[in-house]
Amino acid sequence: MDFGMDIERLRRRDLVEPEEEASPSGDASYRAFWINVNQEPQRRLVIGAPSLRRQVIPLYDLLYNIVTDWQGRIIILVYPFMTVKIHGRHLQEIEQALTWHVCTRIDEFDHATDLFAEGLDLESVPIITAIEIEGEEDHGLDAEAESQKYRARLQHEAQSGKA
Repeated sequence: MDFGMDIERLRRRDLVEPEEEASPSGDASYRAFWINVNQEPQRRLVIGAPSLRRQVIPLYDLLYNIVTDWQGRIIILVYPFMTVKIHGRHLQEIEQALTWHVCTRIDEFDHATDLFAEGLDLESVPIITAIEIEGEEDHGLDAEAESQKYRARLQHEAQSGKA
């Protein structure tokens, strides 16, 4: 697929995921989203929501609809099992990348750890201020509780000499 100038514009804004796999938190500069370098549609989308203390990674194939307000302030991703509401500013480029299925990751701004790159014009770059996920918990997954159970099991195995 060739998305021409739009992808080139995103590349110039340094929003393209690096060629090598890199941790999004590896650099202190905040990015609201990453796109696939090869412009190929992706299978999954990583949705990072630090305020919810979790991330979800749904399949693009299950994405029913994308709803926006045309002013770049909200994007709603409708899945059969959950709804993801993305709030922020200047979200039009994110909506475009999601529509093309070339967006690999979106991240909510985390006031505790994220910084903006020096000299960045905050009046024009996409910023995700909040992500709400509704319905996903219907699957019975409490990420924090599951993580605590796993750590307890590992600790128990280590103490009993099974690790």
